[in-house]
Amino acid sequence: MLKKTKSFLHETKSKVGLVHGFTACIGAVILSYLSTLLLSIFLEGDYAVKIIPSMITAPILMSIWGIWILFSKTRYIALKKTFFSSSFLLICLYFSINGF
Repeated sequence: MLKKTKSFLHETKSKVGLVHGFTACIGAVILSYLSTLLLSIFLEGDYAVKIIPSMITAPILMSIWGIWILFSKTRYIALKKTFFSSSFLLICLYFSINGF
């Protein structure tokens, strides 16, 4: 059973499969949200100055994150990219809010 799961995750495909597509869609939304949240924390000023750049960059970042995840060679790498990138952004958010 474990061997079958490992071969499923490390299997390369010539076309985009369901796991790649689902991981790219969900991962891109999560990563773009975390990226725009980090951007709005670093900007100074009133709410308009913080929200407008995040609203403009969210679709651009979503496309970039999605394409980066989508073109992973295996399903395992796609899941790994999503997990480690979101972990890195969460750590950056934590330190930007609380300080070092």
